[in-house]
Amino acid sequence: MQRLNPRLRVTYLTGTTPDDLVVPRLCTLPHSDITGALFLSIGDQFNTRQISGLYTRSMRDEVLGELASDQEMLLFKVYCHVSGGFVLGTARWRYSIFRYELLLALEAIRYGDRTLFEQNPELDQTPVHVYFQSNDKRFKKSEHWGVIADYGHQYPAYSGGVKAGSSLNCLETIQQYPQSPSDFWQYFSQLFRRLRIPRGISVGIEFTP
Repeated sequence: MQRLNPRLRVTYLTGTTPDDLVVPRLCTLPHSDITGALFLSIGDQFNTRQISGLYTRSMRDEVLGELASDQEMLLFKVYCHVSGGFVLGTARWRYSIFRYELLLALEAIRYGDRTLFEQNPELDQTPVHVYFQSNDKRFKKSEHWGVIADYGHQYPAYSGGVKAGSSLNCLETIQQYPQSPSDFWQYFSQLFRRLRIPRGISVGIEFTP
């Protein structure tokens, strides 16, 4: 898919390969709102280093995925942190953004890990369950989002960077995120334009224990 090429960068963490099916198989997908790049890590655990920086911990806009066994069947579980703790934005605002962007995120995961699905075509029929995690009952939801095949297409040749069998070099990822006040201003300006948020409407920061 043109919109994923060449925006997507894929890293297989140590002990994980593109075509060897080991369950659980966990995906960590943060992104850069400035460059539009997507950074997918695949391994036997979530790549906490990738989402432990100050910026990512305040945004909490990464998508986490888990191919796991559940009562003798495989499920692909997706986790989105809507609210709770220190995060930027209200629960309603963040929930709407996750729902808007989740299709692209699921396509990126299916595309980035496509070798596994080509080697194991039955995995495409794995049900997708999305968990919106929130301390606000209105947005704490679990939903069935079809099967993985719904997010797979015949893509053009992939030109993203794959580093098999090595840990993620987080420097490249971190450099894509705002590092200075001017970078943050650029980020918010682009975000507000994308969401068409009228001037004069404030977007708050929520903190709940």
